Amino acid sequence: MQRSVSRVVFFGLALSAFACGGTSESQEATNEAPKTEEAKPAAAEKAAAAPDAAEMSASNMYKQRAERLVLAIDAGADAAKIVKMADGLTKAGLGMLPAMVEAHPACEGYLDAIAKAGPTLKDLPLEEIEKGYHEDGKLPEMPSAECYHGKDLVVHPATVAALGKAGLATPEDRAQAKAEIVEVLSHLGALDASEK
Repeated sequence: MQRSVSRVVFFGLALSAFACGGTSESQEATNEAPKTEEAKPAAAEKAAAAPDAAEMSASNMYKQRAERLVLAIDAGADAAKIVKMADGLTKAGLGMLPAMVEAHPACEGYLDAIAKAGPTLKDLPLEEIEKGYHEDGKLPEMPSAECYHGKDLVVHPATVAALGKAGLATPEDRAQAKAEIVEVLSHLGALDASEK
């Protein structure tokens, strides 16, 4: 009995496979056009599902720009290109601050101070950026860690721009520039984790 059930199951599976997979030449000829037509909407749906720049979150865009900056530093891109990319990342960080203030109202004074200083940080001497902004010497008291992470989305790329303006002349300068962006990526990750 068990053997006959096995045979029925086997033949049923074989018949199903033949019915689903097997087609005659005339069926193949008539099915090719619809398959191609079916592929077009599927490709369009896939493209529509992929996020474009307008749909991508500010955090994801920042991350992509930061990763491209690290690659450019590693590839030995000239200082002018690094400055331009770091400026763009600084502006992206500045653009994220209003949403951070909305999410963390206690950070308003702290992040407003960095928003005011951010556009010109790259023009300061590196030591002043370090003491005044990395170490918070020129900023009001920080009420929470989220404020700190937000500040770093601006200060780290601005530091890279300042290094670029100084020429990125040594391997140590490039290593420092890369470390700044690698560190800011960890701050971004901490912010993303706190928002979930």
